[in-house]
Amino acid sequence: MAVEAPPDAGGEDLVALLGLPSPRGTIVVNGTTAELDGALAADLAEVLGPNGLAGAVDRHGLTVITGGADGGIFSILGRAMAARSSALVGVAPRGLVTWPGGPAGDRVPLEPHHSHFVLVDGGAWGDETATLVALAGALGRLAPSVAVVCGGGPVTRSEVLCQAREGRHLVVVAGSGRMADELATAAAGCRPAAPDVAEIVASVAITVCPLAAGGAALAGAVLAALGSSPV
Repeated sequence: MAVEAPPDAGGEDLVALLGLPSPRGTIVVNGTTAELDGALAADLAEVLGPNGLAGAVDRHGLTVITGGADGGIFSILGRAMAARSSALVGVAPRGLVTWPGGPAGDRVPLEPHHSHFVLVDGGAWGDETATLVALAGALGRLAPSVAVVCGGGPVTRSEVLCQAREGRHLVVVAGSGRMADELATAAAGCRPAAPDVAEIVASVAITVCPLAAGGAALAGAVLAALGSSPV
């Protein structure tokens, strides 16, 4: 299921157009789509896979929102959820992605194991941010929600700031690189933070989960942020 949407689309409209069931809890996954080195990819596959986030999603029937592209953590999570029935929604700029039978050219494929996509009018990474946040907000008004941060660059940075301004609890995977590590360091008060990171740390609850702690630790942190027992 895929829908096209303008950047200012309403979240409730998107939920209806996609035919999403009422969520038992929503996880917004923000982070890197870059190619990962072997060791980091293996560690992330552990925390995002059946023993970690994907397993918790399956057991509790949670809804997941990602950036939808077939790269980085979204590829890992998509493969881990390939045989699962939970809704996995990708939100991406229409002008930068492709799919079987879709536009040719220098575009990024959509991750094929997602169940739903929102293709946002736009030709730059970040054009989808407002739509992703609107969808998360609509689902978050129906059931608890949490954002998970794994690595990530400038687009992740903008998305996480928006998540914080929505009041969404953040679970940060320390050791996954870049934005996630900057947030984890700031949350620990180890050094002065950039203004946007300082705003995030000051305005929202943050749980730091070390990558080395493994999948069960991340799953437990996410479920605790959702209130332990999503309904």
